[in-house]
Amino acid sequence: MSSGGQIRWGGSQYMDSSYRMTPAMLRTRQKYFRRNFLTGLFLAGFVTSVYTYAATAGGADDFSDVPIPPIAEDQIENLKKDYGKSDQSK
Repeated sequence: MSSGGQIRWGGSQYMDSSYRMTPAMLRTRQKYFRRNFLTGLFLAGFVTSVYTYAATAGGADDFSDVPIPPIAEDQIENLKKDYGKSDQSK
């Protein structure tokens, strides 16, 4: 038991009875705010740059060197019928 006769069940010494931080806790956290803010800003920038790079790097693929197997003329005509394309639609 504490010397005041009151037992604090599950309470915190850094918060008052309304669960707000005490002035001492606010003063203690103040010196870490700038460093934490800059660290968060750095991490957000890094994640954004990695995401942007990954999204734009995919469009740089060039498949012109990949050989395409030959297709017979009748198969080409069947594909054109299936997809509704003709030579005039170019």
